[in-house]
Amino acid sequence: VCKAQDLRLNRLVAIKYLAPEILSDPTSKQRLLQEARAASQLDHPNVCRIHQIEELEDGQVILILSYYEGETLSARIARGPLDLGTAIHLASQLLCGLEHAHSNGVIHRDIKPSNMIVLGNGDLKIIDFGLAKGGNAGPQLTETGAFLGTISYMSPEQILCKDIDHRCDVWASGVVLYEMVTGHLPFSGESPYA
Repeated sequence: VCKAQDLRLNRLVAIKYLAPEILSDPTSKQRLLQEARAASQLDHPNVCRIHQIEELEDGQVILILSYYEGETLSARIARGPLDLGTAIHLASQLLCGLEHAHSNGVIHRDIKPSNMIVLGNGDLKIIDFGLAKGGNAGPQLTETGAFLGTISYMSPEQILCKDIDHRCDVWASGVVLYEMVTGHLPFSGESPYA
């Protein structure tokens, strides 16, 4: 992701380049484009705005997003647990943004502190809808058998490759809230799967 200046509209934007391994698989590339189009329809104060999707002549796909000054929630948590009032304020904004996405048929599927930006005024933006899915997402395995998402925040249904719905985002939001107030994840084991 790069910070850039939109010369036509004289504003800062973020440009996200998609991974080459995604672009080399036509099915994955098409799925990602469809999901980005679905997420671009969202318009909510707590959801990052996708302005444009461009497919360049060399096949590279870029997303042009709103740019936000602030820090990721993961950077904020790394400094220590948040006080309960701040955590509730941020969790409320997270849930409002997700409710908007869900009511528009979009499931984020990768809710975690590094996919949220806390602005200087305390507002929260949900970013990186790169794994977003419209409607029922179905089993969450890629062609190579790798999970889609971040395992520490994935619902049991995602880990077990079962059909998922908006509740996987609600599960992840609970994990994030726990992490905000304690400074650590709620589950530990000898491996990420445990």
